[in-house]
Amino acid sequence: VTLVPGSFLPRQFQTRLPAADETRFSLSFSLIIQNQSEMIHHNNIKLLSENEIIMKISTCLGYIGLQICNILPPNGGFPNIKQQSIRAFFGKLFLKECGCYVNIQKNTRFSHNCILGNYSGIGRGSVFFGPVEIGKYVMMGRNCLIHTQNHAFNRLDIPMCQQGGDEVKKVVIGDDVWIGDNVTILPGVKVGNGAIIGACAVVAKDVPDYAIVVGNPAKVIKYRNQL
Repeated sequence: VTLVPGSFLPRQFQTRLPAADETRFSLSFSLIIQNQSEMIHHNNIKLLSENEIIMKISTCLGYIGLQICNILPPNGGFPNIKQQSIRAFFGKLFLKECGCYVNIQKNTRFSHNCILGNYSGIGRGSVFFGPVEIGKYVMMGRNCLIHTQNHAFNRLDIPMCQQGGDEVKKVVIGDDVWIGDNVTILPGVKVGNGAIIGACAVVAKDVPDYAIVVGNPAKVIKYRNQL
C-alpha cells in the first residue's frame, strides 16, 4: 500500500510525490512500524486485551465509588438510603471476587486482590491490603487490621526501614467466623471454619476450626464443638 502525504487534505490541495520518493516514504513508514513492534517486544510491553481494559475500568470505578460512599451513613444507620446495597455494588466492581449480600462498612480500606464471600462483612474502619480471602457468613468488628507482609529485618548492616518488605503471604479466613473489634491478623494466618477471635487479639498463628482465641498473642481457650 502506497501512502500519499497530505491525503487527509481536500482533494484540490493534495499533491503526489514522484514514484521513487513515494517508494522511499512507504519503506520509511514500514520501518517505523517494524521498529515500534520490535521495541514493544524488547521491552516486554504487554498490550491489553479488550476484557483487560474493561476490568481495569471497572476496578477504577469501584474504587472511586467506595471512596465516595464514605460520605454516606454507616450500614444500618439513619437515614437508611440503601447504603449497604450501594457499597456492595461498588465492592463487586472493585474486588477480585465478591459474593452476594455482603456488608462493606464505612471507612474501610482493602486491595483489589481480596475475595469476599457471600453474606460476609468488612467491619467499619478495617484495613487490609494484599491477598486476603474471606469465606462465607463472616462477621467482622470495627478497626480490624489484616497484614499480608512484614518489614524485612534480618540484616544488621542497614536500617530496617531500608530493607524493604518480606514475602507476601495470603491470609485466609474460613466460613462462619466471628472477628471482634480491633483484631490484628498477621501474614500467612489461616483462620478455620466456625472460629471466634476475641476483641483486640493479635493472631500470629493458624486458628483451628471452631476454636475461640483471645489475647496477645492469641491463644485457644476453648472449642465451640466441645462446649
